[in-house]
Amino acid sequence: MKRINLLPQEERAKASRERGLIWAIVILVAVVVALGLVYVKYQSDVNAKKDDLAAVQADLVEAFVAANGFSGADASLVRRNLWASLDSMASAATQPVPTGPEPRAAVVAPAALVAVAAA
Repeated sequence: MKRINLLPQEERAKASRERGLIWAIVILVAVVVALGLVYVKYQSDVNAKKDDLAAVQADLVEAFVAANGFSGADASLVRRNLWASLDSMASAATQPVPTGPEPRAAVVAPAALVAVAAA
């Protein structure tokens, strides 16, 4: 038996375009979902590294306090100061590195170097 397509040529072309559009949308959704999963995975890795860093920093602070024999109010003051130092170092480390030519600034020599150079 011969196959006969009773749809007009325009309808066949329209159906083909619609199928192509549906496939394009499905592929686009799949790509967006894949990118979202990659983002979530790497964000999870970053959070795990931050947790590890916080644990190591806590161990470092406690080891410093114990090694130097601080106790009571002195220990809490030292802990607070150490945490502030660690936080400022971490925030400085996350600042973007400037690229390109830097503006020229006046170079100020430390007083000790000026005294040595003058002697």
